[in-house]
Amino acid sequence: MPPSSDDTQRIHAQYRALTGLDVPYTMQLHYAWEQWLINGWKEPDLACVVRYIKQKIKEGKRPKESLLPRNLVMRCEFFAEDLAISRAESRNERKETPRQSILRAAGRPEQPKTEARPVKDILGSCKAFEQWKQDMKAQGLL
Repeated sequence: MPPSSDDTQRIHAQYRALTGLDVPYTMQLHYAWEQWLINGWKEPDLACVVRYIKQKIKEGKRPKESLLPRNLVMRCEFFAEDLAISRAESRNERKETPRQSILRAAGRPEQPKTEARPVKDILGSCKAFEQWKQDMKAQGLL
């Protein structure tokens, strides 16, 4: 049984809300949304793909026209590809750890800024410490 007109209008309204595009609901879009729903996709799938495409637009990797219905909905194979990529990338997102959250809230860097010291400096400081200890023993202070 094909999706009802209410279903296609509902998904089109969500599309408009997610993209911010004021695209009118036409018969051509009705048929495109109908086919889209027949493929088994739901609102979370649309939200996932729109979020992914918006991020790629922001990074300069996709044109703004990627969100138009002709590119997003009217070619179901393109939507399927975008959905697969967006799901894969959302699984690989790094979540902030509690430690990172606390450090960020405190305004502290996650990793302290310490420069690596050359081995000769480390050994030199050890020798200087040993010399200091000998001098202190010689003076009877240790």
